[in-house]
Amino acid sequence: IRVNAIAPGLVETELALRTFNLLSGEQIEQLRKMHPLGFGTVEDIASIIAFVASDEAKWMTGAILTIDGGCSAK
Repeated sequence: IRVNAIAPGLVETELALRTFNLLSGEQIEQLRKMHPLGFGTVEDIASIIAFVASDEAKWMTGAILTIDGGCSAK
């Protein structure tokens, strides 16, 4: 049995974009600075999920994969 988790950072979804509309330009810039590789896309997360679910990751278990554009590394 494999059990792994994906811990995504800020991903540009409809909900995130609606939330951005509530923020000032300065607040959005602060968020951008926190993510050195930029905000994620749905495709970024989907490709990681596809890998973790594939046979190529059959020996991986108990992992938490943080996918956050470098935010947690700062």
